[in-house]
Amino acid sequence: CSRPPVPHDGCVPADERFRRRGAWTTVREIALDDDDVTMCAGVRVLTPEATALDLLRVRRRFGMRDAEALRGLVVAADLDPSSLGRCLAQAERAPMGRQAQRRFRDTGFDRTDRSPA
Repeated sequence: CSRPPVPHDGCVPADERFRRRGAWTTVREIALDDDDVTMCAGVRVLTPEATALDLLRVRRRFGMRDAEALRGLVVAADLDPSSLGRCLAQAERAPMGRQAQRRFRDTGFDRTDRSPA
């Protein structure tokens, strides 16, 4: 029995939007501020903080591996969980905002602590 392919995420400038939709294509557009993007080896990538917030807002199921990846990113990039918590609170009404806050808590982060519980 074949399973559908794992979804892949990509990021492109707004003037290069992907318009074609097919059976295996889902387009999710988000607005990025200039400070959400940085250069790494000559390639534009999301900052670690923007990546963490994006991981929390993804529409698919958020499992143990996702939670572990988030905790690893926070530790490896030395992110401040209380700062992430504030960003989530400010974006509560954005798509998947409340779900992102719930996932953040379920991952074990306390908004006042620098490490997962």
